[in-house]
Formats: sequence, C-alpha cells, structure tokens
Amino acid sequence: MRKFIFLLTALFFFTSTTTSAMLLEGKIDFTGLSTTTDDGSAVTSLMFATFEIDAVTGNFIPAVTPGDTVIFSDLPTIVPTIDLWHVGGFEFDLAAITINTVVGSVAIVEGAGFLSTAGYETTPFHWAYSSRRGNNAFSATVYPAPPSIIQSRSSFPPTVVPAPAGAALLGLALLGFGFTRRNNQVQYN
Repeated sequence: MRKFIFLLTALFFFTSTTTSAMLLEGKIDFTGLSTTTDDGSAVTSLMFATFEIDAVTGNFIPAVTPGDTVIFSDLPTIVPTIDLWHVGGFEFDLAAITINTVVGSVAIVEGAGFLSTAGYETTPFHWAYSSRRGNNAFSATVYPAPPSIIQSRSSFPPTVVPAPAGAALLGLALLGFGFTRRNNQVQYN
C-alpha cells in the first residue's frame, strides 16, 4: 500500500502544471455610420448607427472576422464609458479621453482603455475615432497601448500562478498519512 501511495504522490508531483495570463495583441479596424455633434473645436457627442469590422489581426482572429457587426454604446457626452463596444466576446472600456478635437471638417476622438475577454488578462488598448462633421461615415481603430501605459498600470512583474495540482498533492499526502496511521494501529492491535 505504501508503494502505491508513493507512486501516486510522485505521479501528481510530476504532472503539476502552471498557468499564466497573457496580454491581448492585435488590431481591429471599424467602419460605419455615426452622427457627430461638435461645438467647433471639440466633439460633444457621438451617436452610432451601423458599424462593422473592416480588418482584424492578432488574438482577435478567429473570434472576430471582417463583416461582423459591432455593438457600440452611444456617447451623448464625450466621457469615459464602460463597455464602449463589444464584439465576438471582446469588450472595450474607455477609461480616458486623450484627444477630442475638430480639425477643419474632420472630428477626431481618441482614448485609452482596457480590452477584456475570457482567457486573457485585461489589456490596455488605445481607441481612435475619426469622421467628417455631421452625419457621415466614420472609421475607428483599436490597438495595444504603448508600453508606458502598460507599465504605469501595474508595478508588479508577471508571476507564474500554480495550477490546482498542488492542492491535490497536499490532499494526497494527508490521505497517505491517514493510511499509514491506520496501518500502524492495525499492526499493534
């Protein structure tokens, strides 16, 4: 019995695994129709009508493909917005507006935020929007934030997180102690 428990313990020890979260990589380009309102120098509201994916790279493939419809939240005022858009299991939260301007007949809004999906760490991303003033076509892009934003978000280095196999190994060791104690009591009685 002891050899069996030792063998099982060794087996669990050697099959212990580790997991770690990865940052998202890639880019999504959007196109569609929107209504842009401005005060002459800055955009005051964005109302989205129809929009779809124009191009996709990186971790967004295969969940997102060109032609997929994107669900955007209207921006009655240009402020940070939770769930600004989502598509294919990806969700973008706009945390800060970095650029809001009107240059000639072009409206430009850019911001920093966080993109999340299952299986990946929430990743800093940059969102850029541009369109002609009024009710016109727009284009938008989301791409990874510069390294300085990623570094300022967390001061801790990435660490490996042990998988639950360690807990199973501890449970097996406790079970082995119980069997050993039981065998010792049976031998002395």
